[in-house]
Amino acid sequence: MVKLLQVQVDKVERRSLYILPRAVQLEHEACAQDIYELKWDLFKWAEEKKGMERKVASALEKNIVLQNSIQELTTQCPSIKEKLNIDKGSLEGISSELKEVKAELEAVHVEMNEAKNKSSLADG
Repeated sequence: MVKLLQVQVDKVERRSLYILPRAVQLEHEACAQDIYELKWDLFKWAEEKKGMERKVASALEKNIVLQNSIQELTTQCPSIKEKLNIDKGSLEGISSELKEVKAELEAVHVEMNEAKNKSSLADG
């Protein structure tokens, strides 16, 4: 009986010696696969981060250009307004002179018609 018990214990031990290393090996392989996947995810995220950082840097550069343009236009705005006011005054002066010239032309036209009529009466 002791012998039989010893044989059974030996079987269990041999089985344990085979099963445990196999289980450890499988767990090790699963952990290695997880680590590989995590490293791949980390690499992808790092690449996405670099892409986003490039986009942010580009946006910041564009923002600086736009801010400079806004600043330049803001400083030029009073000069432009002054120029527009001067031009508006000039146009108003020209319009007033045009009205005067039209009035004089109309008066000359009336005088010419009166002179024509007098000349026609004198001739006729």
